[in-house]
Amino acid sequence: MKILKIVFLNLFLIITVILTINAIFLMHDGKINKTKPFRMFIPYENYLHYLFRDRVYMRKPVGLNFDKKPIILYGCSYSYGYLLDEKDSFGTKLSKEAKRPVYNYSLASKGIQNMLYFLEKDEHYNDFSEPEYVIYTFIDDHIRRLYTPCNAFDNIEFIEYTQTKNDLKRKNTPLKFLHSLYVYNKLENFIYHKFTEKNQEKCMDFALLHFEQAKKQFEKHYPNTKFILLLYPTENNVFINSEKWQKLKDDGVIIYNLNDLTDVDLTKDEYKLSDKVHPNEKAWEVITEALVKKLNLK
Repeated sequence: MKILKIVFLNLFLIITVILTINAIFLMHDGKINKTKPFRMFIPYENYLHYLFRDRVYMRKPVGLNFDKKPIILYGCSYSYGYLLDEKDSFGTKLSKEAKRPVYNYSLASKGIQNMLYFLEKDEHYNDFSEPEYVIYTFIDDHIRRLYTPCNAFDNIEFIEYTQTKNDLKRKNTPLKFLHSLYVYNKLENFIYHKFTEKNQEKCMDFALLHFEQAKKQFEKHYPNTKFILLLYPTENNVFINSEKWQKLKDDGVIIYNLNDLTDVDLTKDEYKLSDKVHPNEKAWEVITEALVKKLNLK
């Protein structure tokens, strides 16, 4: 009995130490990424609530006074507008330039499967009338996020699909709490970075299935809406440069490489925030102008 007590005590101490170290690492990650007051989802004063999975928010719809068909946005922190004021975000700029309502369902750390998850819910379509366009902003890292959470912040809402004979089905993710452990998450991300590098064709096909199923879901409700895919270049453009995008083009998806569309190199620092990763106001300004001109939305 004495030995058992010692074992349990040691286990308790080990778990306490691991959780404490994990919390320190998470808070450190949040602070070093905070290039100005933290505005990703909630005010900075509520940052700890966000850190411990209080809840997340999306941008509010903008341009509801315009009497035209809306535009719907999906994506990650890029199209959400990480660390940007509302007026500087993609959705607001697009609404102002195109003079259309814009609903932005982008969520930081998320990816393609989150759009699919939204579009499978019938109640999601109650939010808006028939859109003119659905726009998804893609970065290469969205492929990895199909298999593992983006980071240790993104464990509870992690959504995963598995391929069946005919389509994709929502997958139960056991032991979700492991994803929130900093060291486990870093190891998992390292493994899947290597996995996607070595299995590019397989991973790309899996991503295309998500887009195809999302498009089919949307067309059940609004068959005349046009689907646009914006390929946003980053330092690693393995998947953006894939020839497999042609399959979506053949299915009617409009695809733009944003470097080609804007005729600028969006990977340059002048188009990034001080974190050297996310797009700044200037980036979304040139993207919006080019997109509105290309689609003749004026």
